[in-house]
Amino acid sequence: MDFFSPPAISVEPFLDLFTEGESTTVSGYFTIYVNKNTQMEKLNALGIDSSKAKLLTKKLNKFLSNYSIFYQNYRGYQWIIKGEKFFKLQLKFEELYNDLFLKIDVVAERVLTLISTPNHNYGNYRKTPKIKESAQNRGCLVAAGAILAAFQTIITLQRELLILSADAGDIGTTALMSDYFRF
Repeated sequence: MDFFSPPAISVEPFLDLFTEGESTTVSGYFTIYVNKNTQMEKLNALGIDSSKAKLLTKKLNKFLSNYSIFYQNYRGYQWIIKGEKFFKLQLKFEELYNDLFLKIDVVAERVLTLISTPNHNYGNYRKTPKIKESAQNRGCLVAAGAILAAFQTIITLQRELLILSADAGDIGTTALMSDYFRF
């Protein structure tokens, strides 16, 4: 369960105990306002609307696919780079692909937290990404251009996730995406 999200509690079975328009405070934490004419939202265990959580996990899996392809490309650049900046770039590429590796794991865990299954194989990753697998090009400038284009895609996806997660009231995903802007 996400640390910042309160547990979801279904109050539907208890609605008959209250009269229309009545309110009550439960354990000092939240107030229930009874309106029997309003359909209650279907919330998941994190208190997030289930349909919004489903859309969010679909977008997170798309993000995960792009991050995974980006990671693989990055790792490849580190392995095969040639040129006058070889030593500096090889170290920098290794630092960044290790960072990507950790972030991929956190995104997959976030999908699990939202009660879904993260994509976890390259067959699925290759179906949805905006970032394409890199051809084996050993030039520094080509690699740098591909990395900048990939970061542009990643930032666009992060912004979309920030909007979706804020709309869903998913504080955990919102915090995660805003933290990732600090690469």
